[in-house]
Amino acid sequence: DGTVESLPVDIQVEGNPGEDRQLLLKLDTPIRTFNFSLDLIDNDVFHNDLKILDVFTDCNGRTVFQENSRNSTIHARANEYNFYHDHTSGTFLSIRKNGYNTNGEPVHHVEGYLYGELVIAPPTLVSSRRHRRSLSETQHTVWRDNEPLAFQDDELFVPEGIDIMKMRPNYQTLVRKKRQFSRRVLRQSPRIPTRIEPELLLFVDHAMVEQFGGKTEELLEYLLHFWHAVNWKFLTISLQKQVPLIDLKIREIGVFRDHNAQPFIEENLIRRGSRLFSLYDAMDSLQRWLVRYENILPEHDITFLQTGYDACRMSSQTRRFQDTGFTLENDETENDEVEGCVAGTAGVAYVRGACLSAPYFPGISYNFGIGEASTSFNGVIIAAHEVGHLLGAYHDGESEASSCPTNSGFIMSYTREDAYKFSRFSDCSISSFQSFLGMDRSGCLLTRSSSNHMKFPTTFPGVYMSITEQCRRFTGGPPCQIGPKQCEHLCCDDAKGQWRYTRSEPAVDGTSCGPRNICLNGQCLPISSFGK
Repeated sequence: DGTVESLPVDIQVEGNPGEDRQLLLKLDTPIRTFNFSLDLIDNDVFHNDLKILDVFTDCNGRTVFQENSRNSTIHARANEYNFYHDHTSGTFLSIRKNGYNTNGEPVHHVEGYLYGELVIAPPTLVSSRRHRRSLSETQHTVWRDNEPLAFQDDELFVPEGIDIMKMRPNYQTLVRKKRQFSRRVLRQSPRIPTRIEPELLLFVDHAMVEQFGGKTEELLEYLLHFWHAVNWKFLTISLQKQVPLIDLKIREIGVFRDHNAQPFIEENLIRRGSRLFSLYDAMDSLQRWLVRYENILPEHDITFLQTGYDACRMSSQTRRFQDTGFTLENDETENDEVEGCVAGTAGVAYVRGACLSAPYFPGISYNFGIGEASTSFNGVIIAAHEVGHLLGAYHDGESEASSCPTNSGFIMSYTREDAYKFSRFSDCSISSFQSFLGMDRSGCLLTRSSSNHMKFPTTFPGVYMSITEQCRRFTGGPPCQIGPKQCEHLCCDDAKGQWRYTRSEPAVDGTSCGPRNICLNGQCLPISSFGK
C-alpha cells in the first residue's frame, strides 16, 4: 500500500546464512505476509586489493591525497554479510546472524530490497543513520522506496573521432593478445568475452561523508550494501543465460574529507551554501580534475562520483539534455527552477566511455559519471543506469537499442512496469554491451590492473633509485621529506607544490632514510645490522 509510510515486520529465516546456498525467508507485517526462496550470491564487489583514499586540503590550501590500507578490516566486515536474491521478484537482501535470543535461537538481521521497490532494515542505530529515518528499536521496518525513475537524455557522448586516437603502444599489444585468446576460446562469438570485471574508482563527495558523521566504517558498510545492489543488476545478465557476465569490482574509494578538496562540486553550486549544483558544469570540471591527477590515480576502467548534493541543469546551457522529471528530496523550493537551474536530472555519464582515460589514453577522460545518492538505497537505480551507459548501453528505443520500446520497463528504459524487468537489462542493452566489448578501445575491460602504481625490482631497488627519483616518477615532484617516515609511507609533492600524495606503501627497500640507514620492510634500519 503506497499510502503506508512504514510498517514493522517480524522475520523468520530457515537455514544458515553464509553456509547454505538457499534460504527460506518469511516476513510478517500487519497487512501482508511475504515468503521468499533465496539463493546465495558469491560475488564480492570489493576488489581484493581495495584501498581507501582520503582527499583533503591542508592549512596551506594544498590538496592532499592519503592512501589508507584497510584491507583486512574492510573484507572482514564484508564477510559478515551474506547476500541473497530471488531473481523472479527483484529481491536482493543481506542476511546475517546477530546473536541469539533468550530461547537460544539465532537472531537475524535482514536488509535490502523486496520486489525492487520496498526497503527492509534491521532495528539498529547504524541502520537508522544509514537509511536516514526512525526505525523500530525491536523489529525490522519495511517501507516503500521513492527513488525517482525517469532517465530521459541523461547521457553524454564521446567525440566521434575517438576510435582513431592513438592508444598507448603496450596497451595496443595487450588488447591484441587478449583478442587472440578470445578468438581461440569463443569460436562462435570470437570477439565477445564471457566474463568481464570492470574496475571502478569510486569517489564519495563530502556531502555524503557528512551524512555518516565522517565515520569511515559506517560509510563503507553503506557502500558495501549499495554497490552489491548495483552489481546484482548486472549479474542478472548471466541469470538470463546470456553473456557477458558483468561483475563490478571497486578498486579504490576516494573520500573527500572537506569541501575545498572537491572543486568540481563547490565551484558549480548555484550559490554559496546551496545543495544544488550544475551537473553539466560539474562534469566538465571533474573531467579536468581527473586529467590533472591521472598519473597518481590507480588504474581503473570506470570512475563514478557518488554525490549527496542535488543536481540541476542550467537553463541557459545549450547541451542536448532535457528535464527528466525527477523529483528531488529536500529540494530548496517547490519550483522546478532555482536561479536558472532546473532540478530533475539525477545522474549523467558518457555512453561507451569505459577505458577512455589514462593510462590507456593519456590526457583525456570520458570514463566517468556522476550520480545522486542518499543514505538508504536511493541512487542504486541511477548508478546502475549510468554505469550501464559507460559500458555501452543506450536508452531502450534509441540508437542501437531502437528495436526495444522506449517504455520497455527495463533498466535502460524510461518506465517501470514491474520489479522483474526493472532489475534487468533488455536484450537491446545486452547486445550493446556485446557490441562495445568488440571494440578495441574497450580492451581495458579484458585485463586486471596491478596492485602497484610503479613496478620495481624486488632486490633493494632503492640502492640505485633514490627517494627523489621515486617521487619524480610518481608525482613529478620532490619527496615531502627525507627521513624514516618514508619507510612507512612514500610521500611526494607535485612539481608546483600544489598537492601532496601519501601512499599506503613504503618507499622501496634500500632507500636511504638517514646517515648509514636504509628502508627495509617498512622500517628504517642501520646498514650495519645486515649480515649479522
